[in-house]
Amino acid sequence: KVFKLDIIGFKMICNGKWKKTNTGRTNKILIKYGVVNVANLTNNLFYHNCVLKTRYGVFSIKIWMTKTRHFF
Repeated sequence: KVFKLDIIGFKMICNGKWKKTNTGRTNKILIKYGVVNVANLTNNLFYHNCVLKTRYGVFSIKIWMTKTRHFF
């Protein structure tokens, strides 16, 4: 059986301190692919949040993925 992933969109945000800075400010990275629509009920929306601790502080990774819903 072959499975096909119909990914419409993907969004990942990394926010926090993962490297040493002189001012002590946090860094932020945003990666987007396609469209991530939270208000649309016809698509599946997957969300995951992970918090990690480093020697410079704490940072988090948030991931949103939108996939089409198949009606069989």
